[in-house]
Amino acid sequence: MADGAVPPAPAGAPAEAGAAWGDVDATLTSISGSYETSGWLAGAQAGWNLQNDALVLGIVVDASFADVDGNCMIDPGPPQRFLDTNYDFLSTARVRLGWASDAFLIYGTGGLALGSADSS
Repeated sequence: MADGAVPPAPAGAPAEAGAAWGDVDATLTSISGSYETSGWLAGAQAGWNLQNDALVLGIVVDASFADVDGNCMIDPGPPQRFLDTNYDFLSTARVRLGWASDAFLIYGTGGLALGSADSS
């Protein structure tokens, strides 16, 4: 290992859980509705940092399963029609590039997010 290099170290917590909520405004041709979504999500994440002198490189990936949903009546009918929305998966991957000095780390991060949502 080169002078000043620090072996890779885990970054972040291995498991996560939380709550989710949001507001949805929907317009289908001349029909519109507004409603709130709520639910839960839980998953895992893994990450690693590599430091060489002051340069820090890292990667973090996570995946969460979810049950976040909501619905509203968009046509009082008859027959009544509803708009239902359900989110069931979220995953991200990020890279980190930073500079460490004593107790400070200044970094930038960028990545990709993927999710799964259904509306009917």
